[in-house]
Amino acid sequence: MGGGWAISTIRILIADDHLMVRQGLVAMLATQPDVEVVGEASDGQQLVELTASLHPGVVLSDIDLPKLDGIEATGQIHKDFSDVAIVLLADTCSAPVIIRALRKGALGYLARTEDFKQVIEALKSVSAGKRYLSSQVSDHIIDAVVAGKSLDENLDAQLSDRELEILQLIAEGLTSAEIADKLEISKRTAETHRTNIMHKLGINSQIEIIRMAFRNGLISLD
Repeated sequence: MGGGWAISTIRILIADDHLMVRQGLVAMLATQPDVEVVGEASDGQQLVELTASLHPGVVLSDIDLPKLDGIEATGQIHKDFSDVAIVLLADTCSAPVIIRALRKGALGYLARTEDFKQVIEALKSVSAGKRYLSSQVSDHIIDAVVAGKSLDENLDAQLSDRELEILQLIAEGLTSAEIADKLEISKRTAETHRTNIMHKLGINSQIEIIRMAFRNGLISLD
């Protein structure tokens, strides 16, 4: 590849559940001569399916997707298509979440507040096989290390990715009905997940859920 970026076109698959966001990304990426958007997904399951059929070079995905969250989708894609580079966009920049995403196979992680120049830099970097963490993301990890906080997602061994996602939503104050609507599952399924989570963790109240989620970096009290 030489000392610069690869000359060949980077084939990108975009995933975000908001149509306007996808349209904005497509429009911005269309201004880049060495980038081609080959598809768009609106949920995590569709992202996995389109990756299999389109085989893009790079996936640019929101971390908060319905049906299958971005980190769980990353894990599936990395397992079956390890040559596909994945960049995640997220509102959540807590160190444990970032580390979990990287362990699942993401090569890049960006905060949603980054400018478009950073997005392009990330796409080109991971396309060349390099990791890319924006300065905001790196700062969160460094701050956690300096503060002596654990970088491990301690709940990862106890809960599935879906249960971790639901735990975070419960801690953020969403009801079972609101969780069901957000994740496109039934209210009964959401309530079953809630019961299973509390049983696995040995907790019995909303306050304990919030404390557990905070200790593991799933929510911030800022």
